[in-house]
Amino acid sequence: DGSIVYTGQDDVFINLDALVSFAPDTGSSIDLFLQFLKNDLRVDGSKFNVVTESSQDSTVNLQWGLTLSKNDKIAVATGNDTDTADIVVSQLILRAS
Repeated sequence: DGSIVYTGQDDVFINLDALVSFAPDTGSSIDLFLQFLKNDLRVDGSKFNVVTESSQDSTVNLQWGLTLSKNDKIAVATGNDTDTADIVVSQLILRAS
């Protein structure tokens, strides 16, 4: 499902890297966002706004740091606040180190 689950016993600070390729499912430009989620909740401050150009693929690299506890789940959300157009994610690489 495009998420990472931390299974260690001790709390740990990790660096997150996400490479996301996406495009709106319309022929027009739209404002959209990418944001890290922790346990299905938005991570404050990690929201990245971007304007897409028509239906061309865009690629964005996100980086963030978080403290994780056992069974914490990390994911990346895409969405838009101003339009109802669907967003097609063609690639997601999510890495924790």
